[in-house]
Amino acid sequence: MRIKQRPTHRLRAALYTLGALLLALVTGLTTATQSHAATGWQPVPPPAPAGLSSYVPFDATSAVARSTVQTTSTCLPCEYEHTLWTRQAGTWRSLPMPPDGASTDVLTGTARDDV
Repeated sequence: MRIKQRPTHRLRAALYTLGALLLALVTGLTTATQSHAATGWQPVPPPAPAGLSSYVPFDATSAVARSTVQTTSTCLPCEYEHTLWTRQAGTWRSLPMPPDGASTDVLTGTARDDV
């Protein structure tokens, strides 16, 4: 009596090959997606040399920002100078601060004319 051998080695080899191809495909797609996303990043020079505390971009050329710089050497009491900035067409310019009592601790907005 002869026992038929099942072609498990062929099936196993086919499954390993299929798994390797799927892994290569997923790895290639992930790498392509990451490299495509990385090309969208652009450096943006800060509006002030130091003290940038908030930044809200709207597109490649417009944003608002807030800078805070300590103006005293000691903190008895601490004094700070706050500046609001707007970036339009790639150029930063300072904005007037709101009246006393208005808080500028958090910046948020949906568009450069809605902050």
